[in-house]
Amino acid sequence: MPTAEPTIEPALPGDANGDGSVDIMDLVAIIDYIVSSSKADSSANADANGDGSIDIMDLVWIIDRIVG
Repeated sequence: MPTAEPTIEPALPGDANGDGSVDIMDLVAIIDYIVSSSKADSSANADANGDGSIDIMDLVWIIDRIVG
């Protein structure tokens, strides 16, 4: 009997709200996380710059990506 291989969704750095894109709403999600210590929807992706913490540098990284 054939079995289906599980699919693993690739990480999208900066996609803090987990909607599949990096945009202004991800900035809002990270700001909310920083200010209120709420959990980001996609906390692994919220660490946009990959330094192990979710902080202002992730906001800078996302702004740079959006503005390009």
